[in-house]
Amino acid sequence: MKQLIFYTLALFILALFCSNMSSEKINNKNSIRIELELTSDVGYITKRAGIDILNQVKMSRKTDKWFEYIKDVDTIGKYIKSKETGNYILCLLDLQHKFEVETHVLIELKRIKKNTYKLVAKERYFHGNYSCCWTTNFSGFDQIGNYFTFDMCGTGSGFCGAKTYYFKNIIPQDSLIGIADHYSSQFDTFLTTLVSTKHINNNILTYHYRFENFEITKDEKIIPTGIDTFSIDYKLDHNTWFCNDKRIEHLEY
Repeated sequence: MKQLIFYTLALFILALFCSNMSSEKINNKNSIRIELELTSDVGYITKRAGIDILNQVKMSRKTDKWFEYIKDVDTIGKYIKSKETGNYILCLLDLQHKFEVETHVLIELKRIKKNTYKLVAKERYFHGNYSCCWTTNFSGFDQIGNYFTFDMCGTGSGFCGAKTYYFKNIIPQDSLIGIADHYSSQFDTFLTTLVSTKHINNNILTYHYRFENFEITKDEKIIPTGIDTFSIDYKLDHNTWFCNDKRIEHLEY
């Protein structure tokens, strides 16, 4: 009887070991090893570490001379730890001649062990032209509540503006609808600006807008000629933010 119990226990331990081995293989199926160790809730990524990551997830060529203008120690990206999943969402500047303009790559990584991560998702996001609405290589990527945000820039003659995407998981850019966030537009001696603050409460995203008109004098003084402030609520429905407020028409560009 004791011998039977011994063999049963041995088989159980062996089965458990094989199960763990199988689980490890599954977890490591899409695993990558990177130089950078993600440890903080928010962190920044240098060019050297960023190019390593872009190469590991096969989103960039190993070398592109556009990157030569950036030093290895300069920051080209940012990562934020998800409050819901514990995974890391990375946003990296990518410079490749084939796209003609700079793009940003979003990557979701799940930590397996030190310097080893499972690739969960990756997408390339494009701007209307270049990223005029970003003050740094990472300033347009942030978090509000449990949502990540990405500012998509639009440019034109005398114009620069941003529409913001809100998301919890990385999905294709064409599946997202941007919400007007801010812009600056100048025509001749007339200048118009839109700025905003916002907050999220459950599934309602509230924007507080400030719309201003200015006139530029011959000696380049900027004189305010009109101000309008208003708030708009965007509601989440099936992963899409929408509103029925007609004032949204004034925000389109």
